[in-house]
Amino acid sequence: MSNTSIVTTADALSAALNALSPATFSLYSDDATLVAIAKQSSAGHCHSASPHPLGIELPATDLAVVDADIALPAEELTELLARLRDLLARQVLVIAPTQAQTTFNHAGLIGLGFQRWTSPGAEQPERRWYRFDIRDYKSTPDWLNARHWANPELWDKYRW
Repeated sequence: MSNTSIVTTADALSAALNALSPATFSLYSDDATLVAIAKQSSAGHCHSASPHPLGIELPATDLAVVDADIALPAEELTELLARLRDLLARQVLVIAPTQAQTTFNHAGLIGLGFQRWTSPGAEQPERRWYRFDIRDYKSTPDWLNARHWANPELWDKYRW
């Protein structure tokens, strides 16, 4: 039996912020404990379900942390995650919901491009965490390089 203890979500958030050390970050959560941790940092912005986060101008940020238990319908939470992932954040962390949901289960988050993630110092979190970072989302295939683009070896053989 392992001696590792379950790490609270608040402790896991603190560990994630320490590990990633973003210059700016945004937290989307209704959890008062998580909001208190975010407010301790001068780099953090906090957003809850009220006012509606999709109805306001959201800031661009280095890291966005989204608590999937936020009081938003599944479709709007999916839209928020997509907007953060595609436009507003360099990295996005999602704290998986405490309740079983069909939208934000493991397969649903993988389908949105997220990868299972464990923060250094929080190896046994009470909730699952998922991460999206465009820098390591997809490895560059070996064929995708300048050598293969215009087929320069065929320039003198064929006329297009």
